[in-house]
Amino acid sequence: MLTTMHRLLPPLLALCSASLCSADDALVPVPGEPVLAVPGGVKVRVAADAKNEGVFSPAALAFDESGALYLAETHRFRDGRGVEDDRDRPFWYLDDLAARTNDDRRAMLEKWNAKLPVERLTQQSEVVRRLVDTDGDGRF
Repeated sequence: MLTTMHRLLPPLLALCSASLCSADDALVPVPGEPVLAVPGGVKVRVAADAKNEGVFSPAALAFDESGALYLAETHRFRDGRGVEDDRDRPFWYLDDLAARTNDDRRAMLEKWNAKLPVERLTQQSEVVRRLVDTDGDGRF
C-alpha cells in the first residue's frame, strides 16, 4: 500500500527543499499508518495500492510538475529473488558495508561469485512506475 499526499506533497517538498522547514517543524503520527509521520495539518490518504494499481513494494517516490507520481519498487523477497539482503548473506556483510563506489561493489561481487554468481543478480528487475491521476479523483 502506498500512502501519498498527492496535492499537498509537491509544495511541501518544494518548501522543505528550499530550506524553509526547520528542525523544529514537528511531525505527527498518521492515524492508521503507524510508520508514517507528516507535518501537522497535512492530510494523508492511500492513492495507489497493490490491488488496484499493482504497486507492490514502494521504496522511493517523486512527483513531476504535472502531478504524475514516479514510484521505484525494490523487491526484497528473501527467497532468492530481488535485491540481496545482508541478513541472508552474512559472508559478505562487512564487504557490503565497506563498499563506497561501483568499483568497490564490483570487487565484492567478484570476490563472492562462487557463493552467489553475479549472473543471478540480473535475473529479476526493479520497477519504476509512472502513475497518473487521469480523472482527478486522487487515485492513480
